[in-house]
Amino acid sequence: MDVGQKVVFVRAVKGAELGKHGTVRKVTDNTVVVDCTLQKHPAPVLAQMWDVLPEQIWERLLKRRRRGNAMIAGSETRF
Repeated sequence: MDVGQKVVFVRAVKGAELGKHGTVRKVTDNTVVVDCTLQKHPAPVLAQMWDVLPEQIWERLLKRRRRGNAMIAGSETRF
């Protein structure tokens, strides 16, 4: 993870809910400080590395999930 990288929270962390987007401000061993908007105000959020994913990966996973759900829904109509 790099400073300035766009990330998405994959777990709720101290006020930042799942799916919240932000920008990495600082990276240390296994923690990151992410700038995001909480209750209409910009705020830094301290999170573990495994609490956030880069936006590109998050979007790819969502797209794959939607595709998988469409396939499941399509197969259910056949039975």
